[in-house]
Amino acid sequence: MDLDWLWEVTIREYRLRLNGIYGRLRRYRKDFIVVATSMVSGKAMYLRPDERTLEYYLKVSSALPLLYRTELAIGSERAADGGIADSIPVAEAYRRGASRITVIRTRPSGYVMKKSRISPVYPIIFRNNPFFKEALMKRAENYNGSLGFIKHPPAGVTVDEIAPPAGHGPGRATRDMHALRAAYECGREMGNEYINSWKNGGTSR
Repeated sequence: MDLDWLWEVTIREYRLRLNGIYGRLRRYRKDFIVVATSMVSGKAMYLRPDERTLEYYLKVSSALPLLYRTELAIGSERAADGGIADSIPVAEAYRRGASRITVIRTRPSGYVMKKSRISPVYPIIFRNNPFFKEALMKRAENYNGSLGFIKHPPAGVTVDEIAPPAGHGPGRATRDMHALRAAYECGREMGNEYINSWKNGGTSR
C-alpha cells in the first residue's frame, strides 16, 4: 500500500482547514485526540496534535504495519495504526469524563471481529517487537470488548452509534469508484440524519 502517495494526494487536493479546526477547538475548549499504537510497548498512544502535527499523526494512526513497511515515529518512539491497540476508544473517552459518546463505524452494527487468519505469522514478522505482536494477537478481543461497552455502557453514559447497514459498503482495498462513492453518500446521509436528530433532542443508532 503506497500510503505516502495517498497522503500526498489527500493533502494536496483535500487538505483539512487546520486554522478553522483549531480555532473552533480553542473557542469551545475541546481536545482533538489521535490514537496510535506504540511498536515498543504495544499500548495505545493518545496524541494531542496541533496545526503542525495533525496531518502527520493521522498518517501514523492509519499506518497498517503489514501493508505499509516504512517505520514512523512519534518523537523517538516507533508507532503504527492506532486501531491495533484501541480500534474504538469508547472506554478511553469514558475515562476522560465523557458521558455522551458518538461512535462512527465503518462496519455494520452487528459486526464482530474474528481472529486474523494470518495471526500465526505475527511472532515471526514482529519477533523484534514482542509487545506489539501481543497487541496484534489481542486486537479482536479488544475490539469486541469495545463493542460490549457500546451495547452496554456504564450507568449514566449514552453511546450513539452511526454504522452502515448490514451488507453495505466496499471492501478495505477496493478500487471500485462507484462502490466508494455510494458508501460516501450513505455516510453523509446518515451523518446528516444524526445531526438533525441531535438538534431535535433525539438519538440515532
